[in-house]
Amino acid sequence: RNTAACRFGGAAWSRTCCEGEVMLVAAWVLQCVGIVYTLSSGYLAAGCPLESDAAVQALLVALVCAFAFVRICKFSARVLGGQLSRRVLVNDPLKDPRTMRKFEDQTWQLVLHTTMTILELYILKVEDGGKAWLEDPKRFWMVSREGGGERPTPTAAEAIFHEPHSPVVHLLFLVQAAAWIATCFSHVCFEERRRDYLMMLAHHVVTIGLIWLSYTFNFVRVGTVVLFVHDASDIVIDLLKVTNYLQLEGPSGLFLVEASYVTNLLTWAYFRLYVLPVKVIWRGIINASREVATAPGVPGMEAFSASVGSEHTRGHPPGYVLDTSYGDGSFDIFANIRALPAHENIPMFWTASCLLVILNVMHVVWYLLMLNIGRKMLYGQAPSTTGEEEYEGEQYAGRTLGKGKEADDGNGTPSKQSISVFMLKLALATLLCAVGAAYLPGRSKLPSMQQRQ
Repeated sequence: RNTAACRFGGAAWSRTCCEGEVMLVAAWVLQCVGIVYTLSSGYLAAGCPLESDAAVQALLVALVCAFAFVRICKFSARVLGGQLSRRVLVNDPLKDPRTMRKFEDQTWQLVLHTTMTILELYILKVEDGGKAWLEDPKRFWMVSREGGGERPTPTAAEAIFHEPHSPVVHLLFLVQAAAWIATCFSHVCFEERRRDYLMMLAHHVVTIGLIWLSYTFNFVRVGTVVLFVHDASDIVIDLLKVTNYLQLEGPSGLFLVEASYVTNLLTWAYFRLYVLPVKVIWRGIINASREVATAPGVPGMEAFSASVGSEHTRGHPPGYVLDTSYGDGSFDIFANIRALPAHENIPMFWTASCLLVILNVMHVVWYLLMLNIGRKMLYGQAPSTTGEEEYEGEQYAGRTLGKGKEADDGNGTPSKQSISVFMLKLALATLLCAVGAAYLPGRSKLPSMQQRQ
């Protein structure tokens, strides 16, 4: 254990990691409770085919199905992967129990990401003739026009609260919420711990927060695209890890590891370092939301316009007309932020933007890690060896939680990691209690989004 602590910079750094883990797990617990609370209180995205009580029940069923899905995928991966490793591949690469567990973990994630990508592609490309949200993020803030076509919405509230979406979109968010809650639980309690354990845990917590907020405030257009960007690029990195565990490298492995690595560099750079930061965050959220919601003539901006004496002091040039000028490049986002750091017409602007930027910073860190792996491969090191040294490494802080090992600190008292596992298990019980409380007779109920409008 001391060796593992020194590897992470000493005992002080190890304690910091433990405290960071406990805080992230606590955030996860609060998210679970918050999601149940908002659903049971009627905070549903526009067009949801379920009432609040039914939505809570559906989430609970989806959670049970998610955990069953994980167990089935792991069992199938263990059986099929074991047969493949022993009978077909050289040197039985999955004979080490720890490698087999990693293979199981990555296989169920591969199946999940593939399934979600297919559903997201159906929404974006097939349903109702397809939607241009991915190709043109400005359409995040355009609503259907009577007689066909779309236009920029005249009010922020209309885009956020009133634009209904198909049942398939609501199904996507239900499944994604359950899947990410289950993924976070599995990440802490069951999966093998890699060097990026804490950053991955933070990634899960941020993602659950984004799913929760985007659905509650009806930002489902943005949410669908963000989910697709992540799931589509995750398929390739899942394949990279699976082929690496199977040691399908070099001529004997048809260079599958090397091919997956190069493909991953390309898809990661395109989806996570271009589409997400440039098209989605910068153009679609930071620029387009403010251009529409604070445009001249938009309801809600009257008081500000009267206070400054003009409608053209917040980045929109003289002569700007929303229907015809939207997206023509004349809008000055920096002037808008200086004049209106925050406004009721752009709720959740800073929260959503900051959470997405945090995700993007993580993507850059991971990409640099992948480039370093490639550098070592170019110097002749085997891909499996490089991956073990740079990414897999030893288990996080020398502990394997959720498997009954090192549950105390050596003095008979529980370790902070074991507390995290306990908190996660407690969270599942909390979810059940929250669901039960949602059905107590005479419970108080906040007005729904539709009622507030």
